[in-house]
Amino acid sequence: MSHAPAFPFPRPDSLGPPPEYARLREKSPLSRVTVWGDQSAWLVTRYDDVRAVLSDARLGVQPPGASVPGNASLMQDPPEHTRLRGLVSKAFAARQVQDLAPRVAGFAAELVDAMAAGGPRADIVGALARPLPLAVIGTYLGIPEADREEFRERADAIEDGTGALAVWERLTAYLSEVVARKRRAPGDDLLSALIALHDEDGVALSTDELVQVATSLLLGGYGTTANAISVGVLLLAPDNGFRQLRERPSLLGAAVEEVLRYQSGRTGVAVVRYAHHDVELHGERIAAGEAVLVPLDAANRDPERFPDPDRFALTRSATGHVAFGHGAHHCVGAALARVELTEAFRALARTLPGLRPVTPVARIPWTRTREELYVDQGPASIVVEW
Repeated sequence: MSHAPAFPFPRPDSLGPPPEYARLREKSPLSRVTVWGDQSAWLVTRYDDVRAVLSDARLGVQPPGASVPGNASLMQDPPEHTRLRGLVSKAFAARQVQDLAPRVAGFAAELVDAMAAGGPRADIVGALARPLPLAVIGTYLGIPEADREEFRERADAIEDGTGALAVWERLTAYLSEVVARKRRAPGDDLLSALIALHDEDGVALSTDELVQVATSLLLGGYGTTANAISVGVLLLAPDNGFRQLRERPSLLGAAVEEVLRYQSGRTGVAVVRYAHHDVELHGERIAAGEAVLVPLDAANRDPERFPDPDRFALTRSATGHVAFGHGAHHCVGAALARVELTEAFRALARTLPGLRPVTPVARIPWTRTREELYVDQGPASIVVEW
């Protein structure tokens, strides 16, 4: 399929989806593309198709019959995923994310107050967007505060590709030590709760499962949320968005959902699914073994679902977006991320409502210079003033 266009597509607008999505959504909602150099895959671009693919049990996160040595993460298919997901979800429910909201608010207020005291300029990525989720997920999982700066350096290295494999190995080795300590002396944290859980057959999570789940939660709860906060500042600061939130705090919930809808995809290009059986869509046969690419920003910019989708609208009802995915692999930390964005924006609106970026959006550096399917991207720094 040498004639199939290469994916990912060019993205001339740093905050917008590739223009090609709109054309394909209209003319060819299921189309062939080339990925990973020379391999053919299918691409869906409509909201309804994205949700259908992500919820179809015939499409898995691994190729059919594939066995990844040592994979004990949530990126597996049933029955392994069903068991792991059930245990992790139980632990999250037991911790009650909303109970953590006052602590998240406290972290956010402290960070924004420190920004204000050191003003009138700051890099909001380094001052708020990254420290906040690091403090929250570290507290939630029970990572010692003294170790969090080292974790941040390792997570940043994985995100920007600097010796990622070696850094990943050091991170998992460190988390193995944390798990061992918490087995001996459990605390009041999510990791201790995960250690204590057993499935319906009375089987507990193995050390490898605990380490890989903890690694995924740490990296997902840190980088992805930091990127969403950073992009949210770029979206809210123009047109007095933070002043509006200060005057009308009731808009916070809608603002968070609209930021999530608008920024998804720019902080991660596409979800990948593999057909485990032949699947028909739009009159085409997706053969068993073929890959289907699911760009979440294509779905979240579908005008059939979100009128005038390329306009950021603070008062829009953006419920139903797929920024956290959909189906069995819907992000397990979605509720926690929403709390973090809410409290970050609340603190900025209260203390620095006139905040604005110094650098035009087009000149803001991003963490990666090229797009990859699986890697989150976000602003490397955003200098703001007030």
